[in-house]
Amino acid sequence: MELLNRLKEENFTRISFHDEYNIVQFSNLLELTSNEELLSFMEITPVRLEYYPFEIKPHIICYDELRSKKFFLFR
Repeated sequence: MELLNRLKEENFTRISFHDEYNIVQFSNLLELTSNEELLSFMEITPVRLEYYPFEIKPHIICYDELRSKKFFLFR
């Protein structure tokens, strides 16, 4: 599944997360052209995703073999 296309189809325009120094990192989804660019920004290659588009703060949680990261989505 192409995560970037799915997020754009759902009308999300930005994504953010807290890095290891607790600084918020933002990216404009509309400027990204490929799933690889999105994964590079996310700094994780997920083996599993949990998608919560209907929460007060829509988000996804990505898991790799060792950790998880939470990404907030904005329309």
